[in-house]
Order: sequence, then C-alpha cells, then structure tokens
Amino acid sequence: MKVLITGANGFVGKALFNFLKDKKYDIKGTLRSDSAKDLIDRGCCVVGDLNKDTDWSQALKDIDVVIHTAARVHAMNLKVLDKDAYFRIPNVEGTINLAQQALKYGVKRFIFLSTIKVCGEETNLDQGFQADDMPNPKEPYANSKLEAEKALFSLAKDTSMEVVIIRLPIVYGPNVKGNFKQIIYWIKRGLPLPFGNVVNKRSFIGVNNLVHLIDVCTHHPNAGNQIFMASDGYDLSTLETFELIGSILGKKPKIIYVPQKLIIWLGNFLRQQKKIDRLTRSLRVNIDKTCSVLEWHPPFSVKESMENAFKEKMK
Repeated sequence: MKVLITGANGFVGKALFNFLKDKKYDIKGTLRSDSAKDLIDRGCCVVGDLNKDTDWSQALKDIDVVIHTAARVHAMNLKVLDKDAYFRIPNVEGTINLAQQALKYGVKRFIFLSTIKVCGEETNLDQGFQADDMPNPKEPYANSKLEAEKALFSLAKDTSMEVVIIRLPIVYGPNVKGNFKQIIYWIKRGLPLPFGNVVNKRSFIGVNNLVHLIDVCTHHPNAGNQIFMASDGYDLSTLETFELIGSILGKKPKIIYVPQKLIIWLGNFLRQQKKIDRLTRSLRVNIDKTCSVLEWHPPFSVKESMENAFKEKMK
C-alpha cells in the first residue's frame, strides 16, 4: 500500500509519518515549504500553500491512500478581518482540489482529519457527541471542516474513491502546544489553580492512539464512507487532568476551590472567555461506533499516553 500524508511536518502529520515508516509502509509526504530538510530526504515533497490551485501531481502518482492532515487549524483570539475566508480557502477549497486530483490518479481511499467542533462546542456532563449527530458548528474553523466533509462525501458518492472522516477532540503528545503547554507551565511553577469546584468532562486523544486509529482506517474494509469519532476512551475532568499531569511531572498542583460561576464571570471580565470555557465546560465524544465498526480500541491508556507526552517535561 502506498500512502500520502499531507502536512507531514505538522504535529499529527510528523508522528503519523514516523509511525507508518516504522511499520514499513511505502510513504510519501507533502510539506508547505522546504524548511524540514530531514523529511525531504525521507520522501517528502514541497507543494506550497493549500488552496484551489495547489499542484499535487508530484505527490499523487501511484498513491493508494491519501491521509489529509494539512489544514489551517483553530486558534483562539485570531485577528483577521475575514475569518470565514481565512479558514475556507485552505480547509475547503484546498481539500476539494486535492480530492479531485486524487481521483484522477486513482486513489482508492481519502482519509480526512476533521474536528468534533462540527457538532458543537459543548455537551452534557454524561453524554458525548456521536458520529450521526446533527452538525452544529459555532465558528468559522468548524464551519470550514464541515463544508469540506460534505464536499468529500458528495465527491465519493459518484466515484470509486472511498472517504473516511475522523473527528478529533484536542490531540496531545510530545511537544504539544496550546492548553496543555499552559497547564504544564502553571503546575511546574506552583501557581494557584482555581478549578477545584469545576464539574466537567472532556475527551482527548493522545497522538500515539490517533496514529494507530488512522493506520486501521487505511485498510479496514468497513471504514469506507464512514464518520468516526476519536478519543482515548476515557474522559477527564479539569481537576483530574491537572492531577494526572502533576503526578507525571512529580509536582502536586496547587488547587484552590472557587465557585465555578465566579471563574466564568472573571473569564468574561478579563476577555478570556474561550480559555475558561475549555477549562469549565464539558466536551465529550462517544467512540462506540469507532470501536465496533473498526474492531479497534485505544492501545494506550490515558495515563500511558500522558506519560509518553509529558514525562520529558519533568526536566
């Protein structure tokens, strides 16, 4: 099987490239620029920016499966005038262009990494989003991913190329950025964390579990033209997340107990609402369909995945 990974120097793309290389897949990768010389030496090529005019001909020859990890990702406090166009050009137009060219080259399966945000921003404490839930995106990034999903399924309906959608929660692993990097900073410096009274649950997935799931999706006969949810299979509250990361770092987090309503009010007052939402709201996914249809189960526990991600941060 010959596999193309787009965005091979990204957080997920690079981990996937190394994982499949180790499993002796015949791998190609694409990069936006020539800055990652080590990956170019290992079979990657530069295609430039992701848009409706990107030329994929050099990358797609003889490819059986495309794994599309390249995207413009969600960012908090984004300062651009036209957010819809900012995400739509690479995530929708760029994806459709790639898929259309993949068809011409006889690609058999197209795996697209999407986001649980196409379903919404929040769930109940005891219930997660499922693959067949009605989409309810709330912001431009999620809109762009949902539009790309629909376009891919429309394309697959009239062709022989199968589409596989994987909707992701927050992905973590070695050198992760964003919220997890911030949490590590807070815990290592012994800063007071006012989340002792927060009652919530969130789904995450370690990059080591994710690459294993993507591998299964490249060849499983039941994966074609399906949507799958992804997670570690065990959801954590904010307090549990702090305590688990603290135990890995060998430093007990300094938890203080502040009413959840007060935390939310302070977040709004300080214009940090989105960051506080991630730490106080529930956002869960249900992976029952993923496990049953693909006969898959996350090979690493949450504790193992987080140890793999954060143990080096003890230094």
